[in-house]
Order: sequence, then C-alpha cells, then structure tokens
Amino acid sequence: MNFERGAAVPPSGARAEGIGAFAAGHLAVAGASRILALAGIAVYLRVLTEREYAVYALALLNEQVLFILAGYALSNAMAQFLTRARRGELDEDEVVGTAVLGLLGAGAVAALAWQLVAAPVAALTLAEGADAVTVSRLIGVSAAGGLVLNGALSVWIVGARLAPFALATLLQYAGAVVIGGGLIVFVDLGAVGAMAGWAAATWVAALFGLAWTARHHRLRFRRALLVDMLRYGGPLIAGALLMIGVQSIDRYAVRWMAGLEAAAIYTTVVLVAAGASAVIITAFKRVWTAVMWQSHGSPGEADLHRRVLSAYTTVQAAVLALLLVYGDLAMRVLSGNDEDFAAAGPAIAFVYAGFVLFGAWDVLSAGYFFAGQTRWYSISVAVAFAIEAPLALALTGPFGLWGGAVAFLAGWWIFAVLSWRFGRRYFAVDHDWGRMLATVAVAGALGGLALLVRAHGGVTGELLGLLIASSAVVACAVVGRLRDARELLELRLPSLSAAHVSRPAG
Repeated sequence: MNFERGAAVPPSGARAEGIGAFAAGHLAVAGASRILALAGIAVYLRVLTEREYAVYALALLNEQVLFILAGYALSNAMAQFLTRARRGELDEDEVVGTAVLGLLGAGAVAALAWQLVAAPVAALTLAEGADAVTVSRLIGVSAAGGLVLNGALSVWIVGARLAPFALATLLQYAGAVVIGGGLIVFVDLGAVGAMAGWAAATWVAALFGLAWTARHHRLRFRRALLVDMLRYGGPLIAGALLMIGVQSIDRYAVRWMAGLEAAAIYTTVVLVAAGASAVIITAFKRVWTAVMWQSHGSPGEADLHRRVLSAYTTVQAAVLALLLVYGDLAMRVLSGNDEDFAAAGPAIAFVYAGFVLFGAWDVLSAGYFFAGQTRWYSISVAVAFAIEAPLALALTGPFGLWGGAVAFLAGWWIFAVLSWRFGRRYFAVDHDWGRMLATVAVAGALGGLALLVRAHGGVTGELLGLLIASSAVVACAVVGRLRDARELLELRLPSLSAAHVSRPAG
C-alpha cells in the first residue's frame, strides 16, 4: 500500500508526457498486478480452509502496521527530498543512498524486534495455534523486504521509470502466487506457505530494486540528511497508524465479532474492492499528485481542481453501479461458486465507495498541503477512526460483515468531509456538488434496480439487469458531463532541466 504524499515529477530532461499517457502505464501495471493478486485469491480459496485463508489475509494487515512503524517516516520523505534533488537543491545520490540504506537498516531492526511480539500478536489478531505464530513471524521477514522495495518504488515513481516499476511489481505478485501456491499444494504448508510465498516474492522484487538503484545511483549515506528526512516524515507516523486503522478496523471487527469464517468472506470482499481501487483509483492518485503540484500557482488552478473532481466522480459512480450489480459474479469466480461468498457480492460496492472517498481526498485536501498545514491530515484521520472503530464493533455484532462494510464507508465519508472543510481554508474551490450528487444518485438508483431485477433470476432477469446496468453507465456520463472533461487528458506535464540530475538514469 502506498502512503506517500508529495511532489512527484517526471524524469529530468525527458519530453513532456500527456496525462493520459502517464496514467496508461500505471493503469496497465496496476491492472496486471491486481489480476495476479485475484488469481492468488482464487487459488488460496480452493486449497486453504477458511481459517487458513483468514489468517493469511489478516497477517497482511499486520504487515502494513509494522511497515508504518518501521519505515513510514523515510518512505514518506523520499518523494519530497527526491523532488528537491531534481531541482538542484540536494544531491540525488545522497538522497537515494541515505533513504535506501536507511530503509534496509530499519527493516533488519524491525524484522528482529517483531519476533519478540509475534506470538501475542498472532493470538490477538490471527488465531490460536503454532501455524498462526509462524505466519506472524514471517510478517517481520516480508515487511523488511517491503521496506527495501518501497525505497526503490519511490525512486521509480518520482522519476517516472515505468519499466523497472512494472517488473518489480509483477515479480512480487506473480512470485507470491507461484511460490505460495507451490508450498501449499506440494508441501502442504497451508497459511504458512501462503505467507512464505509472499515474503519470498517480496524479497525477490526488493533485491531487484536494490540492484537497480545501486547501478543507477552512487548510494552515498549522509547521517545529517537521514535526520532531516526523519524529522520531515516522523510527525506523520501517528496519523499513518490511524490511517491504517481507518483502512482495516472493519476487518479486525469482523474477525472479533463474527468469527474467522465471516472474516474470510469479508476479506475477499475487501480484496476485490481494493483490486478495482488499485487499477482505477491508485492510478488517478499518482497522476493527480504530479499534476496538482506542478499546476500549483498557475492560472485556472482552481478550475482544474473542480473539473478533475467532477470527472473523477462521474467515472467512479459508473464503476460503483457495476460493482453493485455484478459483485456476486466476482465472488463466485474467486470462491468456486460458493453461495455464502456470492451473497456478499453487493458489499463490494460499499467498500469500494470508501476507496472512492479516499481518492477524492487527494483533491479535497490540496489546500492544507499547499500551506504546509499537515496537522489537519492527522486530525481528519483521528476523528474518522474515533467514529469508525466503535461503529464497526457495534454493527458487526448484529449485522456481520455488512456492518463492517457500512462502518468502512462511514469512516471514509467523515475523512473526506473533514479534508474538504480544512482544505478550503487555504485553497477554496467552487466544486460542482449538485451535479456530482446527482450523478451518484442516478448511479445508485439504477444500480439498485438492476440488482433487484437480476435477483429474480433466469435469462430475462439477467438481460434486463444488463440493460439497466448499461443505462446507468450512460446516464452517469450524461449527467456528469464527462465529455466536457475530455480536455483534461490533453494537459501536458512539464519536465525539468537535465542539469538537475546527478547521474543519468538508464
């Protein structure tokens, strides 16, 4: 999961790239990685018990927590410091070397320290048993590799180096499926095999990233620079921990209140929604970060923000309608036509709506990032978590996984509203709220109608459902005036002078 927030720029000396072209590469990589991840889910749901699958899925959440504790400060600082280096303010080799070597050291310390708490963490968040403890111990190994890999990913993202970014990402996801699946099928290691496969694949990608950065940069370490980077990123760790709480408390609540079986189903719901988010929303977030910072202070900046959020809402409303209507099909494919999984299909739309609001935050919060008032980020996250956590615990008891999905959406709605309130203090944008709400309402109404029609079954129900779902997509495009946003894809991203590069990148 990428938590970075900073100014990203294309490689120095490169020709300007249109937003559409810049997004296409990330979209392709994200799509391929999500397909591999979903393929892995389909394999694991067939060869693991629901308990084993839930243990593995929850372990990946614990890995994210460890990642934040050990490396969030440096990972978050890399985008900002690399951008300054490309502008000639810092030595790029020193920035890369200090960050990558720092992350390598942090990963080693974190991996060793985690072993001291692996057993109690397993009992609290995973399950009882030796296999759960072993899975928990492997979290330290995979998190250490993830820290090293994240350093390389930051270099590639800021430098718009799509080829190594794509190779490392695909190595990680494909390797996890192949290695993990092999350890489960041929060695019968269960959840331990799945986690070992993820850890091994992460380290393969991490070593590739480390070799690439060593080849293209002189990895010079400077202690004073490390202190500066930690000082920049350190204060955001508390907010990041609360953010991971907003992102995952629903799954922990389902595990605690509804049991491992419900957790296995709900985790699959979240992973499907997260897969769609990685392809559609993450690509938008990465492109928008670059555009937002490079257009800052330019004429028509506020109008750009308005048009971007309007176009984003229109596209996401159509996607939500389709997920609401056909989420059950995705769950059937992944689970081997399990009816319990299929019944939870519409919940994918609720969870995905939360991710949509998280993506909207990148536009709504721009003001306080421009002003350097990042405390509003931490305040927004804290309030959202303070409301979502008890709501999730209260709702999952009587309503099971549906309570978790509703709490997840509520948490992100609060976060988005607060981000808008705080952001507009420093940068006011006249967003077209009426049109955006109308688009969402049309998508929800037609999507709900299509879902009801499909529920009657038969060929007629499926055909009518498809017709209504298709009309929802068309209606979103018309109501949201998506055609008016076409010129956004023709914007050009400026490049910087080649003189700012300490060494040529290959």
